[in-house]
Amino acid sequence: MNLCERVQALAAEGADLTAVRGRLDRILRASAPYDIAAISTVDPAAMLWTSWSSPAPTSTATATWRAAAASSAGCTRRPAGT
Repeated sequence: MNLCERVQALAAEGADLTAVRGRLDRILRASAPYDIAAISTVDPAAMLWTSWSSPAPTSTATATWRAAAASSAGCTRRPAGT
């Protein structure tokens, strides 16, 4: 089964949204590895977000974020327009 077929089969199962998001994350990571994701649903009539989630980042992303946060701990922000 290719990626499109796996996603379509998942959508057709009718599982609850939390379970679908978890399985979708695993399917997508197997096809195109990534460190951080955000998955949302949209009301098609109103075009407004109705829910949002972010699967747990990989350990690589967490380590990268911690290193970046540590290296910028002493930085100060300049006011806008300066």
